[in-house]
Amino acid sequence: MNQITDFLAEQGKHPNVLTFLLFFFVLSLFAVLPIPGLVYFSVLISFFLKNPGLSFLIVCSSSSISGIVTFVFIRLFCKDYFLGQFGQSLTYRIFESEYYKSPWGMSVIANIMAVPACTKHILLPLTEMSFVIFLIPKLIFDIFFSLLYVMIGGQLDGISNLSSGKSKGFFE
Repeated sequence: MNQITDFLAEQGKHPNVLTFLLFFFVLSLFAVLPIPGLVYFSVLISFFLKNPGLSFLIVCSSSSISGIVTFVFIRLFCKDYFLGQFGQSLTYRIFESEYYKSPWGMSVIANIMAVPACTKHILLPLTEMSFVIFLIPKLIFDIFFSLLYVMIGGQLDGISNLSSGKSKGFFE
């Protein structure tokens, strides 16, 4: 994780179009693969770029686009495979039963839940949720959380202080 952070920090010192595409790609991978770090790197991108507008654009668009692409891809090409893999899991059964009770409520709750993004991106298309019911809460909460990550990243005074408790961004 430190090597990725160091590499992204170096790229953030001299931002250009390739830097933005790299940040977009890294965040998209964290959103669709079962690896931790999505929130961490979303915050760090704002810290590295020192530009809230561009940071927001990268963080929000990567989250939204990766979620939409994953939803459509799984729904069209992999639904049967993933139902075979996760159809009996407790998490999927909860998603499915709650979806039938309240489709909009489940979509909102799924977007707020402290569950890895890839889990939500895999399990939601397995339900009978329509694309519109998936999309509207997804976009609303992507905007909200992206703003939050960018604001936190803009307040950091150093990466080393992030975990030590000395960062004024978290402890004012």
